[in-house]
Amino acid sequence: MPGGVPGVARMVAERFYGSMDEQAFADFLRVCFPLLSSYELTSDVIIRADWRPDVLIGWMLGESRELDLREELSAIEAPTLVLPGEDDAWAPPESVQEVVEHLPDGTRFRSFGGARHSVFRDAPGATEELLSFVASLQTGRTPREGGGPGDRALLRRRRRGAGAGRSLCAAVRPSSSSTRARGSTIPPTRSTSARRWRRSGRSSTSTSGAPDAATGATASTGRSTTWVEDVREFCEVLELERPVVLGTAFGGSIGLLLAARYPERVARLVLVSTVARYVHTRAIAVFDRLGGPRAGEVAARYFADPSETTFAEFLRVCVPLYTRNPSADAFARIEMNFALTAHWDRNERHFDLRDEAALVSCPTLVLAGEDDPSTTVAGTEELLAALPAELTRLHRFAAAGHGVFRDAPEALELVREFVLADAK
Repeated sequence: MPGGVPGVARMVAERFYGSMDEQAFADFLRVCFPLLSSYELTSDVIIRADWRPDVLIGWMLGESRELDLREELSAIEAPTLVLPGEDDAWAPPESVQEVVEHLPDGTRFRSFGGARHSVFRDAPGATEELLSFVASLQTGRTPREGGGPGDRALLRRRRRGAGAGRSLCAAVRPSSSSTRARGSTIPPTRSTSARRWRRSGRSSTSTSGAPDAATGATASTGRSTTWVEDVREFCEVLELERPVVLGTAFGGSIGLLLAARYPERVARLVLVSTVARYVHTRAIAVFDRLGGPRAGEVAARYFADPSETTFAEFLRVCVPLYTRNPSADAFARIEMNFALTAHWDRNERHFDLRDEAALVSCPTLVLAGEDDPSTTVAGTEELLAALPAELTRLHRFAAAGHGVFRDAPEALELVREFVLADAK
């Protein structure tokens, strides 16, 4: 660990490296892990890391002790950028220097004082350095120090044909949704990329009527156009040719709009807990059934007057009813913006996608939980009626709530089969 670290942290680290058991790892995660970054690592950030102590410890006891990449490093022919943090306890400077010594001449190297592990979190300049480096590969010119707007613009230009044949499942979601199932993960059948909404989670937010800088959309016209264009551009930057798009809740709405407006860009569509319209009376009836009259009354009060105050009560009484298997750690991962959520429910929830659903021209899989109080089965069936019948499959899951996967892990296998169907 770096100089100046309290003695207890050093003791915990030495015990972990010496014993390599799960209890020592738990102590290491609690005491030492936050020291790996100068950025405040909150509990929800650590939870989202999805640690598997048994896998990590097994790797450190086995493969990591035999790992020696020096010969492989010298064989690298591709342009290489190395970005270390000078205060990184996990990959200390002397280890990074050994890496650089074995890389070919011409390797680009820039270290960042005061930065620790995951240099991008501690040193924003590292992102600019990366943008500049990647842009230089597209133009053949030497990167400008620190990058710049020109480099970022170059990254947005698509190299024709470079992504041909690449298969990917692009998952689009609001910051508060979770597709994690108990004891399951989405099978690694294809590369997967997730897109979080602009101005959600930790993003800068605005609830004013000022136009969006990217598209000119305002609160009155909704941000759906902005988010559809964000996903389209995201796929262009990564050079993704006709990905399978999976969206949960309003993420599904954005996926649907993308498929309807840019049919040539979407190969297949997976809509999880998605409706064409939010009808409050449908949701209130399900809250009333699942949580009793009080839950229905709290939901009705919030829908009638969305505010931070009524949302706090909704969060306490109604949100636990979203899933049949509520999880404290899943809830901790939500990066909730109360003001933005209330603003969206007050101003932007009143949409109707039935006309655009009819324009979808790709195979579509729809997954719905029968105990979902937010995007109700009635709403899903309404959406199903608007989608082209010959291209659409619906699977309903009894005793499953919002997001489906947590309550019905078997839904993941349906997604896997659907995603791979065009590859057989």
